[in-house]
Amino acid sequence: MIIGNPTLLKTDALSGVSELLITSEITTTYKNYMFVCTDLNPASDGVEWQVNFSTDDGSSWLDKTTTYWRSQVSRSGSGYGVSLIDAQSLDNSNANACLSFDIGNGSDESSAGILYVYNPTGTTHNTYFSGHFTSYHASEYINDQYAQGFCAATAAINKMKFEMSAGDFDGTIQMYGIK
Repeated sequence: MIIGNPTLLKTDALSGVSELLITSEITTTYKNYMFVCTDLNPASDGVEWQVNFSTDDGSSWLDKTTTYWRSQVSRSGSGYGVSLIDAQSLDNSNANACLSFDIGNGSDESSAGILYVYNPTGTTHNTYFSGHFTSYHASEYINDQYAQGFCAATAAINKMKFEMSAGDFDGTIQMYGIK
């Protein structure tokens, strides 16, 4: 968690979009950023909510190393567990980083959570990020999910991309700057 007073920079209410690109809002005015994502409802069943980062306006995406784990319980209260999910973790890969896994697309299914991005415009250290999301799984499970990692670059990030692993989505994403 970042300590400081968040300043709301923008709110995107999205419907039927394939991705959200964040560009001009990433500036040196704020050292850290917080993204509050609510009511993320995918058109496709069982997809991932993902993020990626670029230092060259999206011509290429940064290599990332991440870990992803979740706790899970079925709607009936059985079948619970906590696990590291290797398939959603990255090892120096430019693939999208998973923030929320296997989200259902029913009218009552969605994902919500917060992503923190630490000093993306810095040029001395890698950029770190961490997220905590809760979702309704495509197979009637409630997932509590954590993802964290770093971008293996010391250049300033100037573009971020949010998207589902397949298909369009609806939802609201608020971007906050924190000094």
